[in-house]
Amino acid sequence: MSSLKVDNITGRGSTGFTGSVKSEGGNTTTDLQQGLCKAWINFTGLTTTAERDSFNISGLTDDGTGKTDITITSNMGNANYAGSSYNNAHAGAAKTNFGNDFGGGFGNRATDSFGVTSYSSAYIDSYNNDVLILGDLA
Repeated sequence: MSSLKVDNITGRGSTGFTGSVKSEGGNTTTDLQQGLCKAWINFTGLTTTAERDSFNISGLTDDGTGKTDITITSNMGNANYAGSSYNNAHAGAAKTNFGNDFGGGFGNRATDSFGVTSYSSAYIDSYNNDVLILGDLA
């Protein structure tokens, strides 16, 4: 078996690197650029809204109890990207700290930002907040 070790791969055309990879079973391929998560964040909403770790996120704004606006570093191509938001609607960190009457939201999509909410019979600041963004970058 051969190995290729490089520090950087750069495309030669104006569109940058393009390519595809085979699926795990080898029966199909997926476009490498299309298949990547374009932004993600893990943050706490308790006391002070604060990022724990992220990719392609430049900031958080506490917009009130249980409401956070998130700014994307490199804009999305349009506001029709897919996103997923999870929060435990609880101040605790354990897997047992999940509000079963939870209802949250992911919305206010713009190319450079979006909002998330945490709700458990009322808006609540949550300890665990995870968001994923998929779609095309500008």
